[in-house]
Amino acid sequence: MPLKKLIQGLLINSGNDAAIAIAEHVSGNVKDFSKLMNRTAKEKIGVKSSNFTNPHGLFDPDHQTTAYDMAKITQYAMKNKTFREIVGIKELRWNGEGWKTTLYNHNKLLWRYEGVNGGKNGYVDESGSTLVTSAKRGGTELISVTLKAPSSERNI
Repeated sequence: MPLKKLIQGLLINSGNDAAIAIAEHVSGNVKDFSKLMNRTAKEKIGVKSSNFTNPHGLFDPDHQTTAYDMAKITQYAMKNKTFREIVGIKELRWNGEGWKTTLYNHNKLLWRYEGVNGGKNGYVDESGSTLVTSAKRGGTELISVTLKAPSSERNI
């Protein structure tokens, strides 16, 4: 499968299996890929309070980050044209081996808020709902980070 398609599956539909395949393709295994992620985050992006133990973000007691670091990582990633394009896709027709479907982006703000141009959401029991979102209106682009929310919906 082409790398771009794996990245689309990972970012649009939280394809954790795609994250593992990418890690194995790039570094040979998850452990070495995680080392590369940490080195890149610290040396190229300047994060200070994160440690990544896997490529998909599923819970691990040693896998940790902060809202500030996630904003810095997203700011860096949004400079990449291909990344920006993929995280802004609302839905994508998917022709997999032996099946066809449509992937829907689970970032609800992408669907509901004018100007949202990308981001990534997630959920694990230990961390609750998380969301990193980028939005642009006029000449201003902002990144918002929510960690450990009780749900993906606001309480009214």
